[in-house]
Amino acid sequence: PILQPLLTSSMNFDFTMCNPPFYSSAEDVSRSAEFKELGPNAVCSGAEVEMMTPGGETSFVARIFSESLQLTTKCRWYTSMLGKMSSIPDIVSLFREHSVDNYAITEFVQGQTRRWAIGWSFQDARLPDTFARISNPTLQNVMPFRNTLHHAFPGARSADILASALRNALALINGVSVASSTSENSSTMLVHARRNTWSRAARRGRLPELACPDQEAPTLRCSIECREPSPPYISKGNIPYEIVFTWVEGKDRLIFESFASHVSRKVTATL
Repeated sequence: PILQPLLTSSMNFDFTMCNPPFYSSAEDVSRSAEFKELGPNAVCSGAEVEMMTPGGETSFVARIFSESLQLTTKCRWYTSMLGKMSSIPDIVSLFREHSVDNYAITEFVQGQTRRWAIGWSFQDARLPDTFARISNPTLQNVMPFRNTLHHAFPGARSADILASALRNALALINGVSVASSTSENSSTMLVHARRNTWSRAARRGRLPELACPDQEAPTLRCSIECREPSPPYISKGNIPYEIVFTWVEGKDRLIFESFASHVSRKVTATL
């Protein structure tokens, strides 16, 4: 197994990192060179065993993913570099086939060389969009769902007024604890929710009690920041202030999205 050290160790790991063999054969190496717009600016010194593997990098990373399905939370994040952008959709299709929605895609650019990296996790910690998503239009259909949501408030005359309305809205939600920090340009709150108490079904008593007072893992943990918007979130109306919800921890995306929507409605009603 590629992840043999994890299989035989009693320890838990923070991450794995891999630079896989990119190519499936010598012919694959030649085809890749032909497709490059610019010629190579360095001599490739990799040994054949380092550069080629049956099925290429897609097959190699798929093996890592298959092994990770057995290890799951023994490692926080499984990661690998990719030499071909075309490999990303194939790997993401494996994630979706196994309902793995906690993943990230990024890219590295150094001179003429461009590489990509992909990571996935079976734990509840979530990455902000600045780490988990890239803006390449070719890859938008395989990007993970957004963990950062921007809600604009044209009725807010200042960040302080918006932050005050936000604090009032959060205070009305049962089972939510808030830790605040304020800087010169923004106000940020870290919110912990032990259970869903804000949805319509929860308020009508239709949801089961899934959490107990001494449960360690929260149903939801997210950061909420009041700030002036930045491109590309500035609309034609030149909206001055917004609330940014960033999912930090949790299993259920719908809970995070419903929480953000509920808080935004309450804030709007207050302004």
